[in-house]
Amino acid sequence: MKTKMVLKCAAVTAVLVVFTLGFSACATAPECPPEPDWMRNPEQSGYYVGVGSADSGNQADDRPVAEARARADLAARISTQISSELQIKTADSSGGGFSQQVEELVNQSVETNLQEIETVDTYYCRSSGYWVYVRLSKAKWQAIQEARRNEVVGRVRDLLEPILNDRSSLLTTRIERLQRSYDLIREATFGQDLKGSIAGKSGNLSDLVLNSIQTHSDSLRLRLVQSEIGTQVGQPFSVEGTLQSNLTESTGAVPIALKTVSGSVLAESKTDEKGGFIIQVPNGFSEVGERKLLVSAELDTLQQLEERELHSAYQELVVNVRLINAGLIVEVRNSQVERSVEGEVRALFSDRQLPFEFSPREIPGGYNLKVDLFVEDYPKYIEDAPDMAKAWAVVSLEYDGRTVYSYESDFVKDGGITPDQAHSRVLSKLLKQLRSEAGLFENLKTALEEI
Repeated sequence: MKTKMVLKCAAVTAVLVVFTLGFSACATAPECPPEPDWMRNPEQSGYYVGVGSADSGNQADDRPVAEARARADLAARISTQISSELQIKTADSSGGGFSQQVEELVNQSVETNLQEIETVDTYYCRSSGYWVYVRLSKAKWQAIQEARRNEVVGRVRDLLEPILNDRSSLLTTRIERLQRSYDLIREATFGQDLKGSIAGKSGNLSDLVLNSIQTHSDSLRLRLVQSEIGTQVGQPFSVEGTLQSNLTESTGAVPIALKTVSGSVLAESKTDEKGGFIIQVPNGFSEVGERKLLVSAELDTLQQLEERELHSAYQELVVNVRLINAGLIVEVRNSQVERSVEGEVRALFSDRQLPFEFSPREIPGGYNLKVDLFVEDYPKYIEDAPDMAKAWAVVSLEYDGRTVYSYESDFVKDGGITPDQAHSRVLSKLLKQLRSEAGLFENLKTALEEI
């Protein structure tokens, strides 16, 4: 009996040991299922693939994040391949900016075509999070891109065909449509390989648009009514001409600029529908001399194309700026001096770099500088005292009969043995004082600029 009890106890003990060992083995068994091969090598022939993961500790939250990251990885792999292929085909050297543009467009295309992306497998492990493996058939991707290419080609054709085949279309409309087409192709990125036809010409769509822009630029001819203009300092003048293209009957409102040879814009205008223009220069030039200028069509669209060096239509213009022809009218009032002071007054105003070429006669409708010199005797209060006189001046600049500036000097005094001598000496003293009046001459120049 004892022996049976011992054997029974031994059996129970053996079962407990086996159970305990089994429980221990379960407790230490790995929690994660085996990792699939795609986590280490996801590539598949004929597919673009993407792998994404998330590990926040919440399985429900991690799955959508891992899916989004898998799609982003898929897009990154596609954009890397496309960037490499396009740079080889187009010898593109724009570096990071180009790759960034491709990546943005691929991401947009991937998100637009989510229904074409297959979720091949998923994997979850509490210690490593949620993993998602997606793929997109290269054949489907090519179909998607072909649809995009066809869309761009169609949009470009719709923009250009109606106007390039119509000679009555405005040049400005053509340029604007060509620019929009050029931007569409660049924004599509894959448009570098687009094939199509424009106005009867077939080939690479990007080249066709650029060639058309080049042709329109080369077709422009700018003509001036006068290639040489004579004017006076401060005198308004205008430049008249036409801008025409042999491709269209009308130009539309094209900006026209009058510029220095260094490129500084002096005045601007726009053509009318038929290409005529007038550029007004209301203040003229402030200095005498010959100026070589340029009149050019300012089509900003043409100047923004990096692929081509396009030159605006232009013509050279010579402007000869002369001194202003002005009448110098000198009056000496109440003077008993027989000598003339007109020559001294002329020298006085000519030596101060005023922009005048003086005429002894009044110029109707033009500039006239009137100088009135007033002389008065002083009464004698002491017998045998020298004769005394005082003098002052009033200077007026007139234009077209109206006074634009007026100046009255302080009076000066001087004496002499005779009244004639007193008058002569006081006039000389007055002219000397006028010569020192710097404000008078500066104000005359300012008044000219304000007319």
